[in-house]
Amino acid sequence: KANERKKLMDPKRSPYLYELLTPDFKRMFEVLFLRWEPGFSSGPDPIQDPPGEKFVFVLKGSVEYRIGETVVQLQEGDSVYYPSGMQVFFRVLGDEPCHAIGVGTPPSF
Repeated sequence: KANERKKLMDPKRSPYLYELLTPDFKRMFEVLFLRWEPGFSSGPDPIQDPPGEKFVFVLKGSVEYRIGETVVQLQEGDSVYYPSGMQVFFRVLGDEPCHAIGVGTPPSF
């Protein structure tokens, strides 16, 4: 149920919200609702998750991903897949929030 989802927020950083859409961590993958406010980024250093897979589908707004040496700009309806062992940086583009669905293996929320 929507009101029972696990949520991750950090009010000290530019606002963001991650909601776990899959029921628990006893699955092969996790699905998250991602909400990033304008100006949000993954931080000054690239993220490098454990080996696995990541997929992001943009529902609203736009976001730029740098995956290794490749840069992609995603708009509403766009998606990206990448191996999660790569170095990744992302940032919200424009003046509106970005909403997306993220899928990852293994679960790490």
